Amino acid sequence: MITENKKRLRTKPKELSTKKLKKKRNKVPFLSVSEFFQWSEQSFTLSLILIISRLREYCAEYCASQDIENGSSSSNVFLDLARLFNGLQKQSQEQSQEQSQVHFVNQAQTLGVDQYIDVIVKHKQIPLKPNSNHDLMNAFMWLSLPKTRSACAQAMLQARQYRDISNLKQRCKLEDRFTLFDESGVAIFSDDFELITLVKARAWKELFYIHAQSCQKHLKLWIVGHGLYEQLLNPFVGLVAYGRCYHVEPSVFQEPLESQVLLFDQMIAQDLKTQLSKQELELSAIPILGYPGWWPDQSEMFYENSRYFRGPYPKSASKGSL
Repeated sequence: MITENKKRLRTKPKELSTKKLKKKRNKVPFLSVSEFFQWSEQSFTLSLILIISRLREYCAEYCASQDIENGSSSSNVFLDLARLFNGLQKQSQEQSQEQSQVHFVNQAQTLGVDQYIDVIVKHKQIPLKPNSNHDLMNAFMWLSLPKTRSACAQAMLQARQYRDISNLKQRCKLEDRFTLFDESGVAIFSDDFELITLVKARAWKELFYIHAQSCQKHLKLWIVGHGLYEQLLNPFVGLVAYGRCYHVEPSVFQEPLESQVLLFDQMIAQDLKTQLSKQELELSAIPILGYPGWWPDQSEMFYENSRYFRGPYPKSASKGSL
């Protein structure tokens, strides 16, 4: 990571042992605006690029209104997350229906999963806890992929209703899968069927290393999960996302980024609605740090780490396996 304060964001990601993984995960202190901008320079923040640009404009306007130098009040902007994201939402010239319906609110207490989904779907409010990187990333994703976020929330609510109707004592599998995608999801877009085949075959070395140039040009990993972005504040070998593949026409990657964001958001949201109607959501574990440029040391030996780059699922567990 690029930062002057090594205690907050690591200059270089560190590979963690399994024993220390849980203790070290998600321990990055709440970011300041300047630290967020430094982190956002990473290549994996593609799905946030547009909202990051709007945040820079918002900060510049805020500093101008306070008659202070741009950047000197970075920490102040994140003090009131609801005000910030409601302001960013109004700043958007073309709001989607999902964006115009929701309102960000500050929430001091932690809500349970069921209560949290009720607040979003029934009351159209996005609760944000202060000093929370997790909620910070969630808000960014609501502005970046509003249709996808809305579809996830609706799906989790309907899956819970299915659980209640079925008198299940525990969360059902469908509920868990939509929650997993909401937290740690990644959408894989490619205009090359052969690359998609490599993803489904879990041929990671061939995909990410042997075909690295083709992968960068013809296959995009579009992060959906806000929890995944939080983990990427301090990434570690072992970090996986749970993804779905989408084929697009070659011309799509030539479109302006704004057009790509709108299309991808619509594609993911429609897919989630379709999967919900089928009462299923098949996900595949993706070792995302293998994507070219997403980890500092991507030598051939790196891709031979079979504990991270795991091969094909057993045939008996291939459908819907994680």
